[in-house]
Amino acid sequence: RFGRIMAEHYFAEKEKREIEIVLLDASQRYELFKKEYPTLENKIPQYHIASYLGVTPTQLSRIRAKK
Repeated sequence: RFGRIMAEHYFAEKEKREIEIVLLDASQRYELFKKEYPTLENKIPQYHIASYLGVTPTQLSRIRAKK
């Protein structure tokens, strides 16, 4: 029962991420990332964040420069 609940939770999170990637542009996804994970931006490399957002590190750098 617990395993089913966890699987449903992870499935819902995965669906949410996929919808965000399709519907939101990169800067909106970056803002959402900063709201959901405010402390991670300074703790992990930029290329990991870029991969999570579905952009290249160069694109992420440009998005960060605009903000």
